[in-house]
Amino acid sequence: MSRVCEKCGKRPVSGRTYARRGLAKYKGGVGRKITGVTLRTFDANLQVVKVKEPNGQVHRIKICSKCLKTAVRNGTILKAARKPRPPKVIAPPPAPPAPQEPETPPEEAQDKAPAEAPAEKPRDKSAGTAGE
Repeated sequence: MSRVCEKCGKRPVSGRTYARRGLAKYKGGVGRKITGVTLRTFDANLQVVKVKEPNGQVHRIKICSKCLKTAVRNGTILKAARKPRPPKVIAPPPAPPAPQEPETPPEEAQDKAPAEAPAEKPRDKSAGTAGE
């Protein structure tokens, strides 16, 4: 009973596939000709579903998709809830190391005074001006 719907009893059915050649008459040809027949099976669209019974038991059943759709809509089948998964804990990326300034001894820090910019000399207006 591995490929049978437990609700409606739908099971695999045997059938045929036809290999054809030629152009259809409505397209201007002489018709399609059958060149081969192959046996095949049409399987039911079975789904394995966890079902919760009224007494609280949970078990799996194989049910075709058409029966599953109507049974869930009508409320004749109550699908069992999944176990909640633990949340994923994502660790924050490590902080980049803080830039460390080279330590200067306190004596050197007092000796070094901030250097002043050299003062500009006043320009001589007569020298270097050709256009006046």
